Amino acid sequence: MGISTGFCTVGNFGSQDRMDYTIIGNEVNLASRLESAAEPGSILLANETNALVQEIVLTEEQPPITVKAPGTRWAESSRRRVQARQVRGDCNP
Repeated sequence: MGISTGFCTVGNFGSQDRMDYTIIGNEVNLASRLESAAEPGSILLANETNALVQEIVLTEEQPPITVKAPGTRWAESSRRRVQARQVRGDCNP
C-alpha cells in the first residue's frame, strides 16, 4: 500500500455517455508509485504523510524511490527522487 497526503480533485468525470467517480492529482500518482514500490503486505508513506502521523506510527526510512515528475513524460530528465518511510507498527503497542 502507498499513502501520500495533499490536494486532489475528486468527483464525477467523463461524458454523458460514461461517467466515473474518481480521484486525480499528483498525490494520487505518488501514492500509486509508492504502492508499486512497496513489498507485499507493507505500507509506504510519503514524507508529508509521515510528518502527520510520526507520533502515532513507527516508521523506518527507505532508500529513495525514483518516480515520474508530475506533468511530464517518462524520460531521464523527468524523473525525481522521493523519500519514503515503511510503516513498522504503532507507537503505543
